[in-house]
Amino acid sequence: MSELDTKFNSYYTDCRLSQLLISTFNTLVPDKSVKLYIDPSAGNGSFFYQLPEKKRLGIDIDPRLKQHHDYLFLKNDGFLSATRSSLGIENILQKDTVII
Repeated sequence: MSELDTKFNSYYTDCRLSQLLISTFNTLVPDKSVKLYIDPSAGNGSFFYQLPEKKRLGIDIDPRLKQHHDYLFLKNDGFLSATRSSLGIENILQKDTVII
């Protein structure tokens, strides 16, 4: 594990596990009821890329991922200090949003 992996507490979910979890989630929550899926630690995209393309927002703090993924990158305080406005989603109701 590199120094940057340690700094950002990097962990990447195996795609087989994320596929199983997303599949299970989809049986419980109909997609039409969700306007936006947020992946607040998008990492390698194992969850993010399984979500509907027009309904997903990936967020991460690791700047090394910028060259590979189209995520919103936040400073080290990350998702917990973000507001709906700072994420650009102030017009989407909270009840219509799922955080993965």
